[in-house]
Amino acid sequence: KRIKACLITLLLALVLKLAGQILLRPWLALNIVIDSLDAILVAVVGVFLLKDDPLFGPVHACLMRTCCSGCEGQCPGGVSCLCTWFAVCLITALTDLLGDVETVYTGFRLIFDPSFPDKLQWNFPSRTTPWFVCMGVFMAGVLLALLAQILGAWQGMKGFVESQALMVDPLDDLEGGLPYGGGMTQGQHPYGGQPRTAGEPSMPTGPGHQLPPSQPPQG
Repeated sequence: KRIKACLITLLLALVLKLAGQILLRPWLALNIVIDSLDAILVAVVGVFLLKDDPLFGPVHACLMRTCCSGCEGQCPGGVSCLCTWFAVCLITALTDLLGDVETVYTGFRLIFDPSFPDKLQWNFPSRTTPWFVCMGVFMAGVLLALLAQILGAWQGMKGFVESQALMVDPLDDLEGGLPYGGGMTQGQHPYGGQPRTAGEPSMPTGPGHQLPPSQPPQG
């Protein structure tokens, strides 16, 4: 549920960032969209991770029918995507922060420091109402995206560690871990052998034991 909340928050933040930044500097729209591809990658990984969720399940099915049709055998989705989700959330949080640092820094200085000179070109005059609205939308998107990626990485790491701890080695039962060794339990016979019948004598094992004398044929 927490990863789902992080994914929904990230999608909302992506929309806010794109809308605010494109309205502020529309001539850089293509570059802004390209810079947002890492967040889109995180969203796609999140959809694969939550493929069984009622909300994101149809989105996953749509992706598998269209642009991700060749990934069906390579990426089964679900819990297997936890490690990938953790990695991409952590990496994109750093790259997004570095990519948006100039706009965020300039916006904060223009908002809180009236004497700060405006050296960037905007679609609206700085410190006007449209500029404040667009900058506020953009900064809200940046903060929400950063929060969603950091919390998503943390939850992904916790989930991955817990899933690894719950995994059981299938060879453990074949290495003498059970009471009778060799993977056998009481009432079973060794692999490749046949069960003894009720009247069949058991073969002695260990030193000092001899085979029982053979019986002569009758008649």
